[in-house]
This record gives sequence, structure tokens and C-alpha cells, in this order.
Amino acid sequence: MIRRSKRAEVEIFSLSFLDIIACGFGAIVMLLLISRPFDDSPTPEPTPEVPARQLFELMAENAAAGARNAELAGERAALEQQLVEAQARLERARAAARQSAERSSTAEEVVDRMRVAQQTLTEEMQRREPVKMPSNSVGGIVVDSEYIIFVIDTSGSMQQIWSRVTAEVGNVLDIHPTVKGFQIMSDRGAYLFDTTRGQWITDSPGMRRGAQSLIEIWNVFSQSDPVPGLAAAIRTFYDPKKRISIFVFGDEFTGASIEATVKEIDRLNTPDASGARKVQIHAVGFLNQISLGQYTGSRFANLMREVTQRNGGTFVGLPNSDVAGVTAWPGPNLVRPN
Repeated sequence: MIRRSKRAEVEIFSLSFLDIIACGFGAIVMLLLISRPFDDSPTPEPTPEVPARQLFELMAENAAAGARNAELAGERAALEQQLVEAQARLERARAAARQSAERSSTAEEVVDRMRVAQQTLTEEMQRREPVKMPSNSVGGIVVDSEYIIFVIDTSGSMQQIWSRVTAEVGNVLDIHPTVKGFQIMSDRGAYLFDTTRGQWITDSPGMRRGAQSLIEIWNVFSQSDPVPGLAAAIRTFYDPKKRISIFVFGDEFTGASIEATVKEIDRLNTPDASGARKVQIHAVGFLNQISLGQYTGSRFANLMREVTQRNGGTFVGLPNSDVAGVTAWPGPNLVRPN
């Protein structure tokens, strides 16, 4: 009997096989580690959360800041507007100064002419009778009066040359360095100082400056007719013991009749037994672009020449430096019949 030899048994999972599998797995792990991308950027820190209360406070502060910015913008706009207005006022003042400089030579001529009759009041002169001016007197003004009244036309045409009017009020006061009182009225009888109605303004340097300052802004209704103002002045202030002069300032006469007006003034300012009138009446005529060539301007000159002649006064016609070629008031040949 033949015996078969026994074959050796083969073990599939032997030690060598496991070694191979382990090495392969290790190689795969190494490949994965080598091929993995490496990110070295720092991990962002979490954003801190702002509490709700603090958020509301920040919003309120932001709103307040916006309101303040709007307020500052409004203040800046107001300041810019004030600056514009101030610049406009400065330009107007410069223009007025230029016009004043242009008229200075004319004003100086008038003042020099009026200074011929410079007042020198003494006790002896106050006792004298008023000196009667000759009928053709034009240059000098009798200035021995103790009291002065201004009756001023305040119409629109006069307002156009108001700086000249104010200056001439000062000139008349300058040639009367000392008086006992004065008063300023419109041609309608309105008072410059309403609190002094029916009373004399006590003369002093301060009152003179105050009156001229107030005249600069004075603007009341006028009809360019001096009769109402003259009537109010004579009836209110006439006193036989006082020496009074009235100065009529104007540029036009719009009354109905020159002849009737002269008669009315004669009736108001009646002469005494010696022929002396209650008050002296002087007149200052202003020629300007508006009244130039106007019938009413010629009528004022004609009326005041007659009134001043009959009432012991003088008519002074101021030349117009603003109109080329015009240096005096129109003569009698330019006055139309009434």
C-alpha cells in the first residue's frame, strides 16, 4: 500500500502579508499628510457684541450732532446775509459821501453868503427894532431874532435831496449861535418833536445835534404848500415881546393861487402901527432834478420872493450841483402867470 505524502497547508494571512498591508496603509496615510493644504492664517476673533443700551446712546448722540450741524449752518447763512447787508450799507454811505463832497463847494458858497449876516446878539441889539431888508436883497439874512421856526416841505421830491435839506438846517442854526428857543415843523404843521407841541425847544448844542439827527429820518405827509405850517407857527408862537424868524424850506408850490396865498399870509402876519410884521419870514429854495423845469418849482420861487419881500425876509435860492449847466433858480421870466 502506497502512502501519499501530506502537502503543507498554506496560511493566507501570514505575517508577511500583514506586513505588506500595514506598510501600504502607512504609505497612504503619509501621502494624505503630505498632500493636505496648510493654512497658516490666524483664526479671526469673534466680533464683540455691542449692548443695546450703548447702541441707542450712540444713535442719540449722532442725531444731536446732526441737529447742531443744521443749527450752525443756519447761523452761518444769517451771518453771510448780515455781511451782504453791511456791504450794501457801506456802498450807500460811500455814494452819499461822494455826493456830499461834490456839493461841498456849493454849500460853502451858501454858508459864506449867509455868514455876511453873522449874528452878534447883545443886550442893545435885542432892544432894537428889526432891520428892514431892502426889496432887492438876496445875499444877507437878518439874524437878530431871539427865536427861530423852521417850516419844511417833507414831500417826496424833497426827500430825494434830504441830506442837503438837513445840512441847510444846520447852516441856518450856525449863523444863529445863540437863540432863546427854536422849533421845527412840516409845511402841514406837524412837529418834529411831538412832545414839544406848542412849546419852544430850549437852545443848546445837544438839542441842535439831536434835532439834526431826528430830521435825517423824518418823513411825514406833505402837499408842498407852506401856508398851513406858516399859519400854525404864527398863531401858536407869536408874542409881541419876542423877536421871531420863520424859515420856509421847499422846492415846489402846489397851492391853487399865488395871489391868494400872499394875501392869506398878509392876513396872518399883520403889521403893527409902525409897519413891522409879527414875524420875519425867510425862505430857502432847493432846486433838484425833480423840480427842475416843473411849473410848481417856478411857482415856489415866485411865491417866496413875494412873501419874503413883504415880510422883512430874504429868499435864498440854492443852486443845483447835480444838474449840468444849472446854477440858480429860474428868474421871473420863467414864472408863468398864476
